[in-house]
Amino acid sequence: MRFDKFVFAQFCDDIRFEVGNKTTLAGLYSGEIAFPAFPALLPKLGCATTIVWPSNDPPLKIEAKLMIGDEVGMSERLPDGALSQFIEMAKKKENSEPLERIAVNLNFIVSPVNFAAETTIKMLVYIDGEEVEAGRIKAVIAPAPPSV
Repeated sequence: MRFDKFVFAQFCDDIRFEVGNKTTLAGLYSGEIAFPAFPALLPKLGCATTIVWPSNDPPLKIEAKLMIGDEVGMSERLPDGALSQFIEMAKKKENSEPLERIAVNLNFIVSPVNFAAETTIKMLVYIDGEEVEAGRIKAVIAPAPPSV
């Protein structure tokens, strides 16, 4: 079976790390963050990003940027050698069956986030220099409630 790399991002109000190696995403957004008017303030914005690739074709470099409009809200680059160490560790844990794919999770929290106007927020991931958009969401004005 052929398997290529892919990335995806989930935008939320908060990311919490729980006992037992669990992560909780609170207040997941789907498509839009709606405000009554601009300017608007979001106390906290989380972005949980997952990068998956075939175990036989690991990337050498991974960098991620959370873009808020044209500005970099936050960025992270995995240190050189970190992926190789991670892959070796993962392979040792899976001693009964060979690994088909490997995943890395990158979690971002930006606080606070100010919006002057409608804004697109997106997660860009660079895998060996190739830009891949992991997800996007828009900050918009909420539609008026229907009149009764």
